[in-house]
Amino acid sequence: MSILSRRRFFCACGAVAAPLAAHAQTTPALPPPPSPTDALARIVEGNRLFRIDDPTRPEMNQARRETLGRGQRPFAAILGCADSRVAPEELFHAGLGHLFTVRIAGNSATLATIGTLEYAVEELHVPLILVMGHERCGAVTAAKELLETGASLPGVLNELVLPIVPAVIAARRSGAADVIDAAVRIHAQRTAKRMSEGPGLLAQAVRERKLRIEPAYYDLDNGAVSILPH
Repeated sequence: MSILSRRRFFCACGAVAAPLAAHAQTTPALPPPPSPTDALARIVEGNRLFRIDDPTRPEMNQARRETLGRGQRPFAAILGCADSRVAPEELFHAGLGHLFTVRIAGNSATLATIGTLEYAVEELHVPLILVMGHERCGAVTAAKELLETGASLPGVLNELVLPIVPAVIAARRSGAADVIDAAVRIHAQRTAKRMSEGPGLLAQAVRERKLRIEPAYYDLDNGAVSILPH
């Protein structure tokens, strides 16, 4: 490359770099993530607002959409059931970009759901994961029927409910009056424990106190989300 060619090349690079640098200076930095404790407090308060039918919906407007176009900083991740009655953004009175949601029937920790949550923690610095089961869960009911009858479910539904069967067994052994309800709670607790104590990125973040993983239960009748004991 001749001296003249190099000069033209660097001038062109400078012309491109200048507006990029100016854009970087005007683009606001993402806010730091809250602490795990503060994130849990926001979850609890959001559910309170949902239960009292608070009419406001935070940050659901054009300005928020434009901000999110530059990046996201959700304050919590939810591993929840795909049930249409259990929409995390509604239950926690959350706006756009507030929650990183992963939903699968029965809220089980599959490789795909764990990997998705690892992305949330590793790349987005999410400080809280809520593993949320719910009242009268169809996937848990199917797991109980599979255990009791041994009948194969159609399609690949067997694979979907098999991870829930150990929780059903534990609920039956506990002598609970409502086996399905007990199994929902046990499954959420065991799933949270598995992710907190396993060998992967999530357990490492828990050990470093960057992350909390909490099991939870949603009551369809009164709208309350309860944090379950570990």
